[in-house]
Amino acid sequence: MRNEYMNELIPNNPTNWLDKMVNECNNYPVHLILNELDSNNSICIDAGANVGGFSLSKWAEYFDKIVAFDASSYNVKEYLKNVKDDKCKIYYHALAKNDNEKIKLMGYMGDDDITESGNFSTTKFKYKHNNHGMDESNGYEEVDTISLESVLGSIGNDVDLLKIDIEGGEYDFLYKKDLSKIKFIIGEFHNFLFHDNLSGDVNQCDFPISCECDGGRLYQLYEWIRKTHKEIFSNGSAPHNHEIKVFKLKGIL
Repeated sequence: MRNEYMNELIPNNPTNWLDKMVNECNNYPVHLILNELDSNNSICIDAGANVGGFSLSKWAEYFDKIVAFDASSYNVKEYLKNVKDDKCKIYYHALAKNDNEKIKLMGYMGDDDITESGNFSTTKFKYKHNNHGMDESNGYEEVDTISLESVLGSIGNDVDLLKIDIEGGEYDFLYKKDLSKIKFIIGEFHNFLFHDNLSGDVNQCDFPISCECDGGRLYQLYEWIRKTHKEIFSNGSAPHNHEIKVFKLKGIL
């Protein structure tokens, strides 16, 4: 799965992968926020752009600018093939706590070696009940990091929407960061953050069978976001599955 010459993770995507990504993004509850977007200069950060699903979704027309990021060189190249609208720009970086560090983007280890490009992550973990997870044994790609501060600084305006789906990287990217310039956050928050020990070869809780831990990094992240934002939508039930949530900046009428 690793292309040694290009240092690139090569996924095994189905032929309809782009359609799947567009449909997934069409199902995000963006309709909840449409009436509160900046009518003159609406900006969306697409954190975890994959091959362009959100930029090609039915929601893209509501934004004047979409600033996209992905940690996979494969995804970035496919995005550039798929998305031709000049208002959409993509950058090849891993979204992380700090700038200008090297981080490993890893493939998902399952019952076989087939990994789709939506299953690449910089967050190392392992499910105890089936030994699946993310680690370097299935290949990795070294990527330069960029922080939320630098992303927001490069935009120079308040952001209407942060759409985020970065396979567990949301904790390092958002936790303890100033979120006050982001009006809405819509994203997938990952159940393997439900445990604190996410490094090395530590086995995690028995997802999705049972879990006795206290919510770990996932709940820490929620608590941090709720300091500035109100949760207005939730679907899913960690640790049994990932959760889709919508957060609205407090103070918006």
